[in-house]
Amino acid sequence: MADYLTTRQISNRLRKLREEGIPQTIVDELKEELKGKKVTKKQMDLIIKEIGKSYEFAQIDPGSAVGTVAAQSIGEPGTQMSIPGNEKVVVKIGSKTKIIEIGEFIDELLEKNESYLIENETQTVVYDLPNNNNIYVLGINNNEKIIWQRILQVSRHLPNGNLLRIKTRTGRTITATFSHSFVIRKNNEIVPIKGRELQLGDRLPVVLTIPAMSPITELEVSEYLPQEVLHNSDLTITIPMGEKWEGGSGNDYTVSETQEDLWRPIKTEKIEDLEEKTFYPRIYQNTKIVIPEKIPLTNDFGWFIGAYLAEGNNTGTRISISNINHNYLKKVEKFANWLNIPTATTSKNSEFGSIFSVHLNSMLLAKLMKRMCGKTPKSKFVPGWTINTKTEFIEQLLRGYFDGKGSVSTEKGVIIAHSKSKELRDGICLLLSRLGIFAKKSNKGNEYILSIPRKYAKIFHSRIGSDIDYKERSLLQLLEREKSKEKRDESTDLIPGLGSIFGDIKEKLDLHSKVIPRTSKGKTIERQTCGQYIQMFSEVAEKKGINIDNELSILKQAYNSDVMWDEIVSLEKIDSPTHYVYDFGVSELETFMTAEGIITHNTLQTFHYSGVAEMSVLRGLPRLIEIVDARKNPSTPTMKIHLDKIGEKDEQIAKQVARRIELTTVNNVATSIKHSFAEGCIKIKLEPVLLEDKGIETETIVKKIQKKRRRIKVETDPDDEYTIIVTPTKELKFNELPKLAEKVKDIPIKGLKNISRVVVLKNKQGEYYLQSEGSNFSELLRIPGVDPTRCYSSDINQIAETLGIEAARNALIQESLAVMKEQGLDVDKRHVMLVADLMTLVGEVQQIGRHGVSGKKSSVFARAAFEVTVKHLLEAAIHGEHEPLEGITENVIIGQTIALGTGIVDLTMSPNYREFAKKEEN
Repeated sequence: MADYLTTRQISNRLRKLREEGIPQTIVDELKEELKGKKVTKKQMDLIIKEIGKSYEFAQIDPGSAVGTVAAQSIGEPGTQMSIPGNEKVVVKIGSKTKIIEIGEFIDELLEKNESYLIENETQTVVYDLPNNNNIYVLGINNNEKIIWQRILQVSRHLPNGNLLRIKTRTGRTITATFSHSFVIRKNNEIVPIKGRELQLGDRLPVVLTIPAMSPITELEVSEYLPQEVLHNSDLTITIPMGEKWEGGSGNDYTVSETQEDLWRPIKTEKIEDLEEKTFYPRIYQNTKIVIPEKIPLTNDFGWFIGAYLAEGNNTGTRISISNINHNYLKKVEKFANWLNIPTATTSKNSEFGSIFSVHLNSMLLAKLMKRMCGKTPKSKFVPGWTINTKTEFIEQLLRGYFDGKGSVSTEKGVIIAHSKSKELRDGICLLLSRLGIFAKKSNKGNEYILSIPRKYAKIFHSRIGSDIDYKERSLLQLLEREKSKEKRDESTDLIPGLGSIFGDIKEKLDLHSKVIPRTSKGKTIERQTCGQYIQMFSEVAEKKGINIDNELSILKQAYNSDVMWDEIVSLEKIDSPTHYVYDFGVSELETFMTAEGIITHNTLQTFHYSGVAEMSVLRGLPRLIEIVDARKNPSTPTMKIHLDKIGEKDEQIAKQVARRIELTTVNNVATSIKHSFAEGCIKIKLEPVLLEDKGIETETIVKKIQKKRRRIKVETDPDDEYTIIVTPTKELKFNELPKLAEKVKDIPIKGLKNISRVVVLKNKQGEYYLQSEGSNFSELLRIPGVDPTRCYSSDINQIAETLGIEAARNALIQESLAVMKEQGLDVDKRHVMLVADLMTLVGEVQQIGRHGVSGKKSSVFARAAFEVTVKHLLEAAIHGEHEPLEGITENVIIGQTIALGTGIVDLTMSPNYREFAKKEEN
């Protein structure tokens, strides 16, 4: 039995801790923490040792550049959270899905749109996308489901150091900055973790199932063949125009062809042969080949793309598909017949027997497939748009590919496919994820291999299958082996971070320890085993009549998740492969998926309230810049409004208070505001539902408009109580009535100025509170129903004006730390406190820049070193300022010893000192 220390013994040990130089406040905190706890001598020794080490590590030496350290600690992590430009991502733009390098995608967005530079040294550039944009990426939500999420922001900056390259057990890789956040599973939650904190054995989420989002059903061929084709649509529109069109291109209808291109089919008198909405070669040779302007994504087309990726040979003028199986080649001919493409069949002998080839003689098809899927075995790739098509199309594409390149190893229990192209192998893995099939990746020389474990044999057989007899038989054999419940390798599909859930179920159901699997007591459990225990626990709970629904829902979420938790097997420091690094800001859990299938965390700059559409608050580095710049008008100020004891318990009262705060204008409750020149008045049509929701009477609006604007008459329409008529009392000029209508729109009816929106939310304690978009802190505290002692504004200047400079200092600290915590940054609180102290030192909130703290330094060189160097030096010269060279910056500039530490002492020694000393002794 362990010997525990008594309270007196603990106090004596803590007294010695104080004698060793640890501050009394720390000793007191430790004493309070240990109160009532059992501690052995060994444990106490370890506690004291760790406290000593932590305190020593946290100490700052006299003369240290505290300001520099503070700036670096706050700024550097916030600008180092990205991935290199050559990392590929899956992006959905409108209806089209692309697999594209993140650098190429973001560079194009920055070039086309108005971005802003937020940090000059690292060349950090940010672009905020509109809230209603149609650009999406895949990410994971709190329920461990993969969803499409809208991109809110993109950024680009210099790498500022080495990058971290991560490789997982299933062959996935990702490279990112050391401060970039990833996500792991911990205590049944998905939590962010910085790259530098990752260790071998940690597990990252890799996509297992990708959902579709408004899948496309046809392919726009013109995206791939804009120059080489003749559009029959142009012919059918332009030819009837006759001489009008000849007068000049673009007068009535703009075409992609030249006049000569359009004239050729007319001259040859074959215009009647052309089918509607089809493409033809510009040289106009074979009108029987029919390639639609929009190719429907049929199963046959999907199969042909898969066959081309596996077995296709492209000469630029024709496509050849080779295989030893006749069924395979018949499907090629079937597709060719659909487009009226002439074919030819040849054969040659090989070590595997006779190999037959079907040649499709169409230059247009050859160019289409080259641009859409690549030409050579090393350059082929899966078109990005295929990821968001119907499942039937994907199933047939994969069947065409695996019947060509796939093989089944019943001995090893895997389905394998080889490729010369890494992009092709990775794309096939993403398509398999659409069907919930996971594949491992590996390399062997110049071969890129994917292997599908036999646990997915049933899904593969039912969804993909095979048209080739011997492959179908091998699949069935693999399926039988899986049905036999023969033990399989589950080492890659382990669920981590289950916490104490198995222990909780054990206690509730009063189960014996042996019933709980050993793996559940550690970090991970096999997914299959987890499913078995879910079933067992459900049966026991039903038998005993015990409710464990909450516990089972946690296990079911882990079991049914859309990701595999892939183990990290390699962590490597490398130089950045690209000049810049890039990042997305997205909604939900702030994650996005790379083309490798790895889910990574992002440096979301704009935080969106959960469940509140289009209400956003600037976060991340832009918000930090706002804080240290002491902006008088923050871009997205908010207030957190606590209610009194009655309102925080009653949702209806909370809504009433929200209505008092939210600014409501005439425009907010009107369906239309129209001016009539004929009647010389403005008619405002009100929406009864909005009036009821906001608790406003029509008469109130009439009085508010009348009070705000003079020389007008405001009355309710006798025939319609929800229509207000505003009539000027004097005759207005022609353009003055529309101007008056615009001014009437913005007349406030109720609420506080600058508060555009207020929402009612509920915290974990079950209390209702309000969140506002906009800030008017001084007026807020006068609103009935509000608890003024617990209200908070993100506008620090308003806090200073209302509550004083000490409150503003605390707000500076709280805002800065909150932003960095959201980004997963670990910054010593004292650095932030030092910055806040400097900004509030003179009794008002000053910015750090040249118009504040830095600009008020007595040293000319110190001011010049920060910003606008020439201006400071010129003004100092004009006014004859003196530079005393007392600070660090100015002494560094001229290369002189700094007056700190040993440099603070002026010590000289006479060459005759020893002789003088001897004389003194004598």
